[in-house]
Amino acid sequence: MFRRRWADHDFHEAGGESIAMVQKRNMDALKDILAARAGKNCVVGTHGTALSSILNYYSPEFNCDSFLRILDWMPYVVELDFDGTVLTGKTEHLHVDKKKETR
Repeated sequence: MFRRRWADHDFHEAGGESIAMVQKRNMDALKDILAARAGKNCVVGTHGTALSSILNYYSPEFNCDSFLRILDWMPYVVELDFDGTVLTGKTEHLHVDKKKETR
């Protein structure tokens, strides 16, 4: 089902949310946060689909495989730098590779 949602960002099950719906809701919230805290550092915690939809908004090459990769890396800490609402930098700081831990 993950692949189907990522292949068609408008697809969703009855009563569910599509990637496009999640992305719009999360981008609206992120833009509000950035406007309210312009020039300040802040930390935002979220779940994998929400974060992935934000990363995809700024980098369309962030796709289903990227989403599945970070699911195995929770907790996943990524630093995003902004100039206004323009993403200017991305640094992966921490992840726990669950696949390696189970070997």
